Amino acid sequence: MFVLATVVHGGIFSAMWTYLGVDTAARLEAATSLPPDPLLQSLLTLALVNGFIVSPAAMAYWVRSMREKSKKRRFKIGQSSL
Repeated sequence: MFVLATVVHGGIFSAMWTYLGVDTAARLEAATSLPPDPLLQSLLTLALVNGFIVSPAAMAYWVRSMREKSKKRRFKIGQSSL
């Protein structure tokens, strides 16, 4: 789970920041104003969704699974002492 979260989070933000740099360089070199870039807007939207939905949901799933494992351990310890 940790590796998957790292790859998804790192991949999205690496692509976004890299492309933001490319877009900024193109805008600085252009003599005229450039239209908004749909790919950059898509990457920013994906990063927003990742930050507000995917990351909290993954964290909640992880905490829930840790609680369930803890309850199972406590139950096994309680049964073995009887």
